[in-house]
Order: sequence, then C-alpha cells, then structure tokens
Amino acid sequence: MTSATATTTALEPVHRERLTRLAGEVSFDAGARLFGGSARRPKFHAGSVRGMCVEDPAFGRAIAVRVGHALAQRLHA
Repeated sequence: MTSATATTTALEPVHRERLTRLAGEVSFDAGARLFGGSARRPKFHAGSVRGMCVEDPAFGRAIAVRVGHALAQRLHA
C-alpha cells in the first residue's frame, strides 16, 4: 500500500491544495471492506473532482497521471 507521505507528495503543491480543500478525514479498520455487501457506501466527491478537472486541464492531467500510477502499482502488486 502507498504510504501517506508518498501520496501527499505525488501531486504538485497547487494541485494537492485544491484536493485537500475538498477532502475530509476518514479512517477504516485494517481489512475492512469499503464497498462490499449491501452496507451504505460513503459519499465521495468524484463529481466535484471531475468538474475541477474540466475547468483546469493541467489539474486534470495531474490527477490522471496520479491515478494511472496508483493503478499500475496495484496491478503489478
């Protein structure tokens, strides 16, 4: 799993600050399933992030690159 330090330094500060304003603190027990079964799912602000990406292409590209790197790491793990 990616450490918190690596995640917070993956984006340029200006892009990281934009996401941080949208984010909220969460924590889960180790091994907890986030989207399994019929349990109510947490609300994520993907729509808000998508709108921000459309408004600012540089921000959108930074997010796309970060998500691509994270996905590649998961697929190779």
